[in-house]
Amino acid sequence: MSEPSSPLRLAALGVPRHTCNHKSACCSSFRVGPLLPEDVDRVKAALPTVAAAFPDHPIDDPFVTETHRERPAVFLRKRNGFCTFFKQGDGCVIHASAGSEEKPLVCQLFPLQLIRTGDSLRIAIRPTCLSDYRMWADGEPVPGEFISRVVAHPMGVLDRPLPVGEEVLLRVLGLPDLDTATVLSFLAQRPTREDPPDVQPWFEARLDAVLEAVDDLLGRDIADVPGGSLGPLHPGTSTAGWLNRFRRWHSHRDTHAIDRWPEVDPDLLPYLRDALRRLVFAGQTSLFPTLPWAMLSYIAAARWSAAFAAGVTSEDLESEPLFGKPGSSGDPLLDRFGPMFSSWLILLEGPRLQRAVLDGGPPFA
Repeated sequence: MSEPSSPLRLAALGVPRHTCNHKSACCSSFRVGPLLPEDVDRVKAALPTVAAAFPDHPIDDPFVTETHRERPAVFLRKRNGFCTFFKQGDGCVIHASAGSEEKPLVCQLFPLQLIRTGDSLRIAIRPTCLSDYRMWADGEPVPGEFISRVVAHPMGVLDRPLPVGEEVLLRVLGLPDLDTATVLSFLAQRPTREDPPDVQPWFEARLDAVLEAVDDLLGRDIADVPGGSLGPLHPGTSTAGWLNRFRRWHSHRDTHAIDRWPEVDPDLLPYLRDALRRLVFAGQTSLFPTLPWAMLSYIAAARWSAAFAAGVTSEDLESEPLFGKPGSSGDPLLDRFGPMFSSWLILLEGPRLQRAVLDGGPPFA
């Protein structure tokens, strides 16, 4: 008789914290699915409650069949770039009327990530949530009963291998005085971090290439775009709104400034360090060709966002008609950096924009 398998050991970098502020990045940037049969049943059962609470919100024909991993799968329909159940000002109408447990599992999970690695189960919050910058240190802990329910679900946990060199990298990312120059020195295999490689020209060239790729995608017929959706680039989505803010600022900035893409402000570095560690710990590096390219993408996103956060004004953001005033953490610099950084991370997970970064080669030999 075989011995019963040992329970998985839970592991986390810290207390997983998250509170949904309905910023819509998850509802607009990604396809909502694939849905499990039980998800479809729950959504159908919730429709009368949703209709009674939000009689003016269209919820007819909410499902669509699309290709997923070369097989047909059911997703929630997108309307004008958003999930059909998203309503500006109210967030998810299923959540608001029937409760969070009636949403599809994929919606309940985001941005929580649970991965099985050997005999342990890792729990982390993905930094691709526009509210994460407000939650990572002081948000509400994710309820233990929810984690237990997801762990017990056959589709709630992903299997991912540990990246090579992960233990060393996590030690480096845990340095209390870590900055982006230190990470670049580590990636460039410099003997010390006192002489980081000069990557300013690379940041400039890769940003130009990414923005050119954005224009190419926006200029194509929707029928030519894989999946028939622009995802986070769809006009009106929150990520597109932050990218538009960045582009307006970028078009007027002083391109002859000596330090065009400065080091991240010291007050923002604790959040960035935590995001980098979660990138590795939660296996998000698997979304990139290699672990070094994942790190470079995060560093580029941080440098671009830091320059934007230091250069744009609160008045500029408040005059943006699409979404009104951004959420406030009490720190104007963090309020600009946080959602801009998360928006870049979402955008750089897309294959087309990733290629725009990769095609230029690494910033150092």
